[in-house]
Amino acid sequence: MEGDVRILGQVDGQVRAEVQTLTAKVNQNQEDAQPTIDEWKRIRAFGIGLGGILALGGLSIGAMAVYAGETLVSAIRHWLRIP
Repeated sequence: MEGDVRILGQVDGQVRAEVQTLTAKVNQNQEDAQPTIDEWKRIRAFGIGLGGILALGGLSIGAMAVYAGETLVSAIRHWLRIP
């Protein structure tokens, strides 16, 4: 019985040491990857902002085209020399 308890204590100690080693490695990997993650977040935010600006510009041009209506069609026909 005493031998079993001693073996279980050694196994628990090995498991604890392995978990601590793995925890330290995961923390180190997270610290190493953090600059890349921050850069990715910055690029993503820039892309979303650029997409928003393009959408707003497209809506503005579309609204102008609807507002101009027939005048725009006449201008395009004149520009393309369509009778």
